Amino acid sequence: MSVVAQHYQVDINELKYVNRSPNNHKPRAIAIYLSCLLSNQKSQIIADSFTNTSTQGVSKAFCRLKQEIESDIALQNEINYLIKCLSVVVVGT
Repeated sequence: MSVVAQHYQVDINELKYVNRSPNNHKPRAIAIYLSCLLSNQKSQIIADSFTNTSTQGVSKAFCRLKQEIESDIALQNEINYLIKCLSVVVVGT
């Protein structure tokens, strides 16, 4: 989550809590998407990391963003960049 927060210049707590601000929606959705994509965690554990989110909410966020990524090259590039950044953080730890 910290890589996503840094990239979008938001506080990590803003990713964890539901906020109807349009500035918060995309980074939070991407954090949820990457959590699902890159971790071996069950949906419940991911949902617990994001306050006021159910397993169904995690699943919907993942599917919605996956569809957006398929049709938006800029978003594909952004996700790939974040994945590379996360790889560097994991390897460098």
